[in-house]
Amino acid sequence: MIRSQYRISGVLNPDGHFVENISVVSKSGAKRNKA
Repeated sequence: MIRSQYRISGVLNPDGHFVENISVVSKSGAKRNKA
């Protein structure tokens, strides 16, 4: 995974599940959030 293109932040839910919030920046400059 390329760090310059992907910003990943991990959050632990109370139930113990790990939620990954991925912010993807495409070459066109558009930002897309993926849960």
